[in-house]
Amino acid sequence: VTLQPGPDELPRVFSQFPYEVSAAGIRIRMAVARRNAVEAVASADRIWHRLRAKGVWVWAAHAAPWAVEAWLLAGTEDTARAAVA
Repeated sequence: VTLQPGPDELPRVFSQFPYEVSAAGIRIRMAVARRNAVEAVASADRIWHRLRAKGVWVWAAHAAPWAVEAWLLAGTEDTARAAVA
């Protein structure tokens, strides 16, 4: 008995979602560093919607700090507070 998935089982076992969240975190962080609030908030809103729909909050750690920074940069403190509440 093997605990490793076979190549034909990989699509069912592994998800690209963690990579999507990590990439979004990088995009948000880069936009915040450039002080581009519009781009940062658009990326933050998009990934937050996906996180909420998926319900897998463990991956939020890859984007949440930067999403909060984006919302604060844009002056939407209520959104930032709601995200971490």
